[in-house]
Amino acid sequence: MNTTPTSLDKLHFTHISDIPHTELGRNARTQSGETVLFWSGSGIETIYSGDELWLDIETHYSVYEQWISVIINDDPVIRTSLPDGRTSLCLFRGNSSHARMHVRILKEVQFMHDDSDSTLLIHGFYHTDASFSKPVTRPLLFEFVGDSITSGTGAVGGRQSSSYCSMIFSAQHAYPRMVADAFHADFRIISQAGWGITCNCENDPRCTLPSIYEYTCSLASVELSSQTTPSAHSPFAFNEHPADVIVINLGTNDATAFLAAPWVSEDRTEKFALTLTDDNVPDKLSEELIRESVINFLTTVRQKNPHALLIWAYGMMNTLLSEVLRESVRRYARENNDSRVQYIQLPLCSDELIGAFEHPNEAGHQMVATTLSSVIRAHLAE
Repeated sequence: MNTTPTSLDKLHFTHISDIPHTELGRNARTQSGETVLFWSGSGIETIYSGDELWLDIETHYSVYEQWISVIINDDPVIRTSLPDGRTSLCLFRGNSSHARMHVRILKEVQFMHDDSDSTLLIHGFYHTDASFSKPVTRPLLFEFVGDSITSGTGAVGGRQSSSYCSMIFSAQHAYPRMVADAFHADFRIISQAGWGITCNCENDPRCTLPSIYEYTCSLASVELSSQTTPSAHSPFAFNEHPADVIVINLGTNDATAFLAAPWVSEDRTEKFALTLTDDNVPDKLSEELIRESVINFLTTVRQKNPHALLIWAYGMMNTLLSEVLRESVRRYARENNDSRVQYIQLPLCSDELIGAFEHPNEAGHQMVATTLSSVIRAHLAE
């Protein structure tokens, strides 16, 4: 067995653009061809047959460090934060039999809108004299649109972890990855913690998923966007990557906003708030705002994804908006004669299913993944 430490200059380097691989997520390239990962669950996959493999990766951040997971032959083997700058990470050594290794690398953390220059680039791999091949194309592609739940906030770290930080995010331990794997499907995620369908959890109407859905990553800074191809701010090419199933898990933060103070613009000329009646139910104006937001967003999603099954899912952390969301989805379906859209009431997470930052833990995500998978399987069988 070779236990001698490896010097990278004794290995071959292959740039990511020259390696057969598949990608997950709404990604881009730098001008020199490196893969740029923006969103939670974004990543690459390749098959490698060789003794040794190192990942050449680069990250930059001001506030929130980047984390990745490495899954080999369907088993998670590495979950780690990455230092600022360019680094080489050993994925494995000593594969003397040259067995085929299916390598998946996932970005664990969502794009942080308040750290808009943060980047994660994959340069390529250091390796022995061996071969790479492209994984077999999966038959289905799932898209997940959501908030902190979809970003996997709290899925790891334990309930005693009460601070909002990168460490508690995990795409690998969250329901989108679980649902996709249940169907042997590719998946992509666009999600933002705290954001909603009408406003965010603090009533800010600028912070909604509909405002960013149509773009590759409109939250990236202008400088970062100018360095990628396509531009992070450019419209996402839905027609090049058509989804078969789209799960929208939104409403949790809108429900939270009912308990928050009104949002007021910096110049104090604008004000917004979702409000409750004396009976602690949404008032008529707030209901109508949410209904309009749901219908408008479903219209946009359908325009971009004409053949996909659309599922609106809600209820893991609160249930205040269950009825208005259900009615809004049904109204959209009725008015647009769209039979491939459905509302799903998700089970509320009990105390033992709550993890870090008072969000669902891995078991909570597994419970919801089972619910969603059952619904999706029934539709796909039709």
